[in-house]
Amino acid sequence: MLNFKQETITPLKAHSMLEHTHATGFVNRKISDGSVTRYARDMVSGNWKSNTGEVIKIDTKGAVIDGQNRLAAVIESDTSIDFWVCRGLDRRVFQFLDQGKPRDLENLMQIDKYPDPRILSVTGKMLWRFQRTLEITGAGSPYANASNFAESESSVFNWIKECEPSIVRVWESYKPLVKKAYAGCGRNIPESLLFFVLYQWNIEDTASSMKIFDYFANRREGVATPHPVVHWATQYADDLKSASLEKTWRHGDLKESIYAVLEEMWAILRDPDANQYWSNKKYITFKKHLANELDVIRV
Repeated sequence: MLNFKQETITPLKAHSMLEHTHATGFVNRKISDGSVTRYARDMVSGNWKSNTGEVIKIDTKGAVIDGQNRLAAVIESDTSIDFWVCRGLDRRVFQFLDQGKPRDLENLMQIDKYPDPRILSVTGKMLWRFQRTLEITGAGSPYANASNFAESESSVFNWIKECEPSIVRVWESYKPLVKKAYAGCGRNIPESLLFFVLYQWNIEDTASSMKIFDYFANRREGVATPHPVVHWATQYADDLKSASLEKTWRHGDLKESIYAVLEEMWAILRDPDANQYWSNKKYITFKKHLANELDVIRV
């Protein structure tokens, strides 16, 4: 049952509420230093308004699920402030609170105890955008602009739980390989992208996917490439990173170009005729092919 009333929050009480929140295991958004400083300044000057409709929300375990910046400001300002407080909320409503604020997918995954939410939130959103663009245009694009379709953090989160529940299991199974591949590729291919392509490729051909990732992971130790195009794809990422030190490109363009090259590599390996054709070609020929056939950054 919800309890709604106005309470005077002292610095000591605010500190206790935030400490208790942490003790319950609840993971909130990161505290915004800018917001805290601004709120504290208003509290000290007397410009803070308590009756604006803003409510500090407390769940059934006593965790602050909305209002941590205001409580931190009370501590910083060393003043006592009256707040409207609602207690007894179901913790699951957190993902729907203040959707206009930066409560992102990573944070929602933290609350739901996903492993490595920094990686899985990015890869999960890539999977969602790939599927949405596939449905709309017939061609999946993991880096599609979100303005092309309705997207909210909670809708993506719910889709992942419903449509891609295996993402956690796959990540926990292949995390060491993905991280080793990330290091093996000189950190020039984002971890989230590596996991995204592994996740997709494993569905089509796990054996081929593992050969590629074994090379990615061990290429700097001199392991033989399973096919020239696999080496060329990593060389393209290396060249792109080197060129980016001298030129300015949109970060999204860099990732989209690397993804396009990885997908072209995969398509060549999966096509017997293309596989044979490219087996005796050179990297320069491959780069010309990329420039002529794909919308990628030229290096």
